[in-house]
Amino acid sequence: MKVPTIVIPLGTLSAWENNELRYMLRSLDVHLQFDYDVIIYCTEKVPWLSCKQVVVKREYPQKLFEYYNRHRHYENYYDVINKLTAALNDDNVSDDFFFMYDDIVLLYDLYKPDLRKIYAGDHYDNNPKMYENKGKQKWMGTICKAMEICKDNSYARYNYETHLPRYFNKQLLREMFKKHNVESDYMPYALSTVYYNMNFEKPDYVYAKKNNVKAGFYGGKYGVDGFLAETEEDLQEGIKDKIWINYNNKGLTPVLKEFIEKQFPVKSKWEKE
Repeated sequence: MKVPTIVIPLGTLSAWENNELRYMLRSLDVHLQFDYDVIIYCTEKVPWLSCKQVVVKREYPQKLFEYYNRHRHYENYYDVINKLTAALNDDNVSDDFFFMYDDIVLLYDLYKPDLRKIYAGDHYDNNPKMYENKGKQKWMGTICKAMEICKDNSYARYNYETHLPRYFNKQLLREMFKKHNVESDYMPYALSTVYYNMNFEKPDYVYAKKNNVKAGFYGGKYGVDGFLAETEEDLQEGIKDKIWINYNNKGLTPVLKEFIEKQFPVKSKWEKE
């Protein structure tokens, strides 16, 4: 029986050049208390990694290319789809696997049942106007599209786009893609929201009202999971009682960068000597 696979879709080289992937892997190496494997699905191989890497071509549906006046409006979205599809067709990936982005950091020890918990950020009924697909584009538009699919198919309507690790089953994903063709509309749908609402009545935890799960650093205070890291006091307030950190380039302040580097100074087993 295979150990669970952690599947990481890696976009451009900027991700590992900025050390996001390096510190993400170090945090897993320190804090995940079970055996696992790592496979990176990448546009170009990372030279300092020792784990398996699979190069996946960045492809974009011609239908959408023409529709958006020959501009790639959802290129990164379809890049992730292509890499997830590659993982589904890879016999080296366990039937049940963890899907993680590279810009997250784990702060505490977790065991396999902990990582399998299903987290939702909120429910449609708590803010229905936010999920009305009127003029919304990019990320929020894909969530609105997912909510439409869930409504039309009488699924639950939780928002699962948390950027936290996702626990996926290969067969359930195949069934979702077969029933809900991603390329069937000009607005693609958010995968996790459709997947979990299609297969589960409710999540294990909704952190909209009490967030002790994730500290997001995106350059400002946004909703329940967006925090500042301009000062050490800001940072400590944000990460208090949190399990995960998630950040983008705008939110990666010198204070946050120094904190992450101090937490994980030792190479992970996935880094070449």
